[in-house]
Amino acid sequence: PADVRAALADPSIIPFPQGMLPPAKIREYLGPSPTRAALRLEPGAISDPIRGGSAYYVLRMVDAQPGIQPPLSEVEKEVRTEMQRRAGDTALRSYLDDLRERGTVRLSPPGEAGG
Repeated sequence: PADVRAALADPSIIPFPQGMLPPAKIREYLGPSPTRAALRLEPGAISDPIRGGSAYYVLRMVDAQPGIQPPLSEVEKEVRTEMQRRAGDTALRSYLDDLRERGTVRLSPPGEAGG
């Protein structure tokens, strides 16, 4: 595995972190298809080559731990805060879309300010 990677693999632009990672973080690094394949692997298993974007991946599941779901009472404040943040983002996005539809955009020549 390490010798094959050294001989055939392109250098990684972003090094994949070592240690346990949640599925959302794996998706950030690899994309959706490799993440789905990774989540189906048992510890110790190696995947077939998986196309992800412009690359192919061969994944090895080192270890897996089931996710922990805390009681709502322990995370309720964080959940409410996140829901409010998302609602605010949605409202802002809608407002900006409305402004773009109704507004006229005028570009000033380079070097001209305020105009």
